[in-house]
Amino acid sequence: MNIKKKIIVDLTHLLSEGIPVWPGDPPIKIENVNDFQNDGYNMNNISLSEHTGTHLGAPLHFYPLGTDVSQIPTEDLILQACKINVTGNTHKNADYLLTANDITEWEESFKRIPAGNLVLIETGWNQYWESPNKYLGFQYEEMHFPGISREAIEFLNKERKIKAIGIDSAGIDGGLSLNYSVNKYCSENDVFHLENLTNLDQVNETGALVFIGALPVQRGSGSPCRILALQ
Repeated sequence: MNIKKKIIVDLTHLLSEGIPVWPGDPPIKIENVNDFQNDGYNMNNISLSEHTGTHLGAPLHFYPLGTDVSQIPTEDLILQACKINVTGNTHKNADYLLTANDITEWEESFKRIPAGNLVLIETGWNQYWESPNKYLGFQYEEMHFPGISREAIEFLNKERKIKAIGIDSAGIDGGLSLNYSVNKYCSENDVFHLENLTNLDQVNETGALVFIGALPVQRGSGSPCRILALQ
């Protein structure tokens, strides 16, 4: 493979203080503890949860017997990807959830999703990243952002045997979910997920190879990642 002839799309948001974090999670802190003037070198102390920023959620996240992030096979961190664009629906409905019908319609235009693939869901929600309240869709005590329906993830797992699912919103369940059924289903069926992706509008519907730079955290329920699409 000649990487110089490929287009690389960074699917990762910048990690910085003030980015959106899930309600109740600790905010990210970046503290300079050594600098060139006083110490001759520069170093920061970084504090953040496993599910901060663009990140991978491992099966252990919602299933006590699930695989932790360090146990995900390395070959599963480099995956062929398909992308399904539902921005036409999410622009009208912040609570839109990907349906099984969306998937089969996409396949009519492109191809059957191969087993072992990563499926990326483009909602366009990454455009609100710089405004945390808008990104999380806070209205009174509810959150509103798009996600994936239970029927869709069951279809992708049972009928298409996917390896992982990814989305450019704050969570695969969508903002209104109270029981995290999609997260739980993924965890119990050994499907890991990617959340808070960006730049999916630059990714082709088929043919991308995605590199997932997850940290091998022992007993980790997830990890912030640098995620790159090569196409």
